[in-house]
Amino acid sequence: MGRSGEYFLQGVTTDGAAARLTVDAVPGSLANPELLTENATRSMSCIVTGRQVAGSFGAVGDSATWCFWVQGARATGANTVTIDTATSMQTVLGLVSLTMSSTSMQPQISKGGGSLWRLAVSADPSSGSIALMVTGATNRTVSWAADIRYVEAA
Repeated sequence: MGRSGEYFLQGVTTDGAAARLTVDAVPGSLANPELLTENATRSMSCIVTGRQVAGSFGAVGDSATWCFWVQGARATGANTVTIDTATSMQTVLGLVSLTMSSTSMQPQISKGGGSLWRLAVSADPSSGSIALMVTGATNRTVSWAADIRYVEAA
């Protein structure tokens, strides 16, 4: 059987350390990620935006945006989550390639210092979810928001 849905993730960074986006903006715990269904494959379209709202460096209003798809799967047990692929919507449309390494993606759209911020997508085997990790910059308070739409087949 299948299902579809949408959820919202959020968070705040104040330095150059990565932070996980969660449904309640509280640093990750097993209670606040969006979990994948056991024995299912999920395809997600994701839009993530960050905006500098305070800080002693950079400028309020610096921003960055990522638009991408990711496919993940989960067998039985949280530790079976895998990510099959991640690609930008621009790549699918033949416009611009998403720069993705094992650690981070550059934003497709940015203003000011936002061009240096990063997003990483990874499987989280401790919770059975797909983690979106964001990294801002030192002495910059960045507010983050993500809209995730998904379809899942089980």
